[in-house]
Amino acid sequence: MKYSPILDTTLRWLLVLLGIVSFFLLLRGHDETGGGFSGGLVAATAVIIMTITYGAETGRKLLHFQPLSYISIGLIIAVLAGVFNMQVAFMRSVWVEVPLGFTTLKLGTPLLFDMGVYILVLGVVSSFVLELESALKHSEAEEKGEG
Repeated sequence: MKYSPILDTTLRWLLVLLGIVSFFLLLRGHDETGGGFSGGLVAATAVIIMTITYGAETGRKLLHFQPLSYISIGLIIAVLAGVFNMQVAFMRSVWVEVPLGFTTLKLGTPLLFDMGVYILVLGVVSSFVLELESALKHSEAEEKGEG
C-alpha cells in the first residue's frame, strides 16, 4: 500500500477518539449503558481498523502483547473481582470511597469486573481479526503461487 499522509493523520486522530470513547464507556458501565463489553468492542475497533489498513503486523504492534495474554489477564481480573468478597457471596460488590477534596470518587468491584471484561473482549476480538487477516494473506500468497 502506498503511503498516504491524509489516511495516516486521520487514523491517528481516529485512534485517539476511539480510545477516549472506549474509556468513557468502560467508566460509565456500572451506572448506565456501557461497560467492559461495549468499551472493549470499541477498543478492538482500533485494532481492526489498523489491521485492515496496514496489515496484521501493525495490528499486533498496536496491542504490544499477544491477544492470548489479553484474554487470560482479562479473565483473571474478572474472576478476581467475583471472589473479592467470597465470604458473603460470589460477585458481591465491595465499594471504597476516596475523598478528592471537591468530590468523592467511588471505586468498586463492578468496575474491576468491567475492566476484566474490557481486556478479555479486546483480546478475543483482536485475536479473531488478526488470525483472519493472516489467513487471508496466506491464501492470497498461495493463489499467486499457483497462478
